[in-house]
Amino acid sequence: MEWAILLKEPGDLNRLEEFGTFQRISQTELEDEDPLNPYRRLFYQQVSKYFNSLVFTRVYFGNEFCQHLIPSLGKLKRVYEDCKERGVNFSFVTPYVTDKGIKRLRPLLDFLADSAPHTEVIVNDWGVLRMLKRNYPELQPVLGRLMNKMLRDPRVTGLYKQTAPETVIKTLNEPAMAATLYQQFLTGLGVRTLEFDVLLQGMNFSSLADSGLTVSVYVPYGFVATGRVCMIGSLHLPKPKKFDVDIRCSFECQEYTTELHYTSPVNKVDQKYFQKGTTVFYTHSSEMLASTFEEALRGRIHRIIYQPGLM
Repeated sequence: MEWAILLKEPGDLNRLEEFGTFQRISQTELEDEDPLNPYRRLFYQQVSKYFNSLVFTRVYFGNEFCQHLIPSLGKLKRVYEDCKERGVNFSFVTPYVTDKGIKRLRPLLDFLADSAPHTEVIVNDWGVLRMLKRNYPELQPVLGRLMNKMLRDPRVTGLYKQTAPETVIKTLNEPAMAATLYQQFLTGLGVRTLEFDVLLQGMNFSSLADSGLTVSVYVPYGFVATGRVCMIGSLHLPKPKKFDVDIRCSFECQEYTTELHYTSPVNKVDQKYFQKGTTVFYTHSSEMLASTFEEALRGRIHRIIYQPGLM
């Protein structure tokens, strides 16, 4: 099983060893102002129960959720070269894109194809996957978690897990990639690895065990929904321009996180979510993290990607 970490900035590589130490539990306790610290702390606490060490041997760099956050070529080169120098594997993460996003991705993919063939590219857009297949066969596509269209609304999936019949739960926790025909389609496109979120209703990866495909999951956050409309980037705009899909980005999401609260009318349970830019996230409970680590130890999960931040 491989540990990977999703980093936002080239300078974060200098903290790679720090991110891999259990002592970080006590460090984060000192940073109480960050609303994500309880979930980072929970991650480290659970990891320490199941693993003797936490060594990140792969770095994810890029963004899954917004084409405005595609890194510059200079940043990509810097992170790739730094990973190479440190002997750490590198994966480039890409979002869903428009034609503008495709145009921004091309020079980055050109660089990787020329300088680092066989580099993994995490794709969250069928058009990007098609472009890789046609123009960059040297690169290794990985099907990102946004391509997995399972039910992921935490307002109801937790209730389903508690109340729905077993046959319904089996349907909800088995990915579409369990179908042999779908697996053949993906392998035909050169995909060897599938990425998933850990969902509240649970995940059943047993049907992928003999597929030849490997499984990666993200912790300790999953995404609820994402789209091109950016709430935080629209708040200051005049009404006619608010919530347009093509507003000028000032990267407000890198400064602000919105905390959302929801009380279920069914069981009156309070739930908390976070919105970062274009995307709403839920957090993993100790039970979800424990089941993930247990599946990894059983050999059903081949890579765990730790994301210290949301975007």
